[in-house]
Amino acid sequence: MGAAIERRTAWLLAGVLLLALGLRLVFFSALSGYDEFHYAHIARNISLGNFSLPDVTGYYGFRYLLTGPAALFSSLFGFNAAALSVWPLLCSLGSVWVAFLLGRLLYGARAGLLAALLYACLPLSAVYGTMLYPEEVLSFFIGLSVLFFLLAERENRGRARLFFLLSGVFCGLGYFTRINAALILGFYAAYGLFYGWRPARLLVFAGLAAVLLPEAAFNFFRTGDALFSWHAQQLRLAADAVSFSTNLWVYPRGMFGADLYGLGLFGFSYHLFFACALWFLFGKRLAGAGVPLLWFACVFLYLEFGPSHLSGAGYVPAHKQLRFLSMTALPAALFSARYLAEAVNWPRYLLLAFMVLTSAAGAFKMRAYQALQAQPYRLACGYLREADPGAVFVPDAGWRARLDFCFKKPLSAPYYPEGRKNPYGVRELGELDEGRPPAGAWVIAPENWRLKKTAARAVSLGDGHTLYQLGAPGRGGGGK
Repeated sequence: MGAAIERRTAWLLAGVLLLALGLRLVFFSALSGYDEFHYAHIARNISLGNFSLPDVTGYYGFRYLLTGPAALFSSLFGFNAAALSVWPLLCSLGSVWVAFLLGRLLYGARAGLLAALLYACLPLSAVYGTMLYPEEVLSFFIGLSVLFFLLAERENRGRARLFFLLSGVFCGLGYFTRINAALILGFYAAYGLFYGWRPARLLVFAGLAAVLLPEAAFNFFRTGDALFSWHAQQLRLAADAVSFSTNLWVYPRGMFGADLYGLGLFGFSYHLFFACALWFLFGKRLAGAGVPLLWFACVFLYLEFGPSHLSGAGYVPAHKQLRFLSMTALPAALFSARYLAEAVNWPRYLLLAFMVLTSAAGAFKMRAYQALQAQPYRLACGYLREADPGAVFVPDAGWRARLDFCFKKPLSAPYYPEGRKNPYGVRELGELDEGRPPAGAWVIAPENWRLKKTAARAVSLGDGHTLYQLGAPGRGGGGK
């Protein structure tokens, strides 16, 4: 009987993973977001041996567990969207698997399967599962860290020590995806307060140190500053708090679907989560339900109220982007699955059907949004593919990053350093020596550009920009 149940669980899990894979392939969204192109260029430079640590600023270049595997897959399969999507896709499917393992560990196989299904259908995961962003990679490593932490809590002595150590190692790998992976340490501390002190938990920090210290040594020998990457990222985070919204309503509005973007990104997953949370607070407190709820609370409270940076320059709320809530998706799925596992069969099946269908609709909406955002760049790339990149002028760094990927030109540094020009790729309009492009150049500029009357060719890109060619069409005249 037990073996039959195990086989049935394995088949159901395989079905959930196939559904997850299908959703991510149907809603394939690689290279339709801004940051992806910076990560792609860094991966390209790593694969070519051009990466220079002292030149790195901001944080893109320090996300080694995102760009390193992307460099490997692009070396194996070519520098293209499909190759660059392999790593986030694998991690996204890995997160579905980890959701099952965590659910089974805490509540049994049924809850594990439900958690895996809820995470597999989450629109954010389905769309970002093929985008070269940290979201799905970070969720995978943090999920593994929590899994080994909770496994260690159920063990004694040797195995517990090993599992706590591995929990710290996976937290460190998550840190090299995005530094706010360290937020999970807040959950571990809170867990200790609620469930009692255990000295062996300090091995989490030993595992974390085992990952971070080699990078500190590398930083020191290359730059003279062991905390070089930390300082650079803190400076960028402080700047982002000025450039992006820190409004405390951004996350609640998105989670409750008060705008179509949030509803498309999350579907009704957080509606279900908060409904279960109300049941927990005012109704039935199911055994073990407090663990993912505590995990969710520790991460969400920091994302909502935590400081933007830890550089000692005073408190400024962290800037808000809805995709950062991916860090709360796993605990939310686990918590919801705990309550769904206790529901009567037919209402549960109806609710799951509703969640799957509405999540697919949300993912469809997000995929269409990403495609619409990318359309002007892809249209321009079609016209410029045979052009000389040095004769192409664009209005800003976003256009430059996308078209340099189109030309597959490596950068002279990990990405565009402040105050430097890229000698290999396209140039910005601000780099013109005399304010006027040379004859025959291609220019992407607003539709009311001052030199439009002298252009030999003009193609509207549909986003308020037009592609102009100066002088008689020659090489790069386009294939459209």
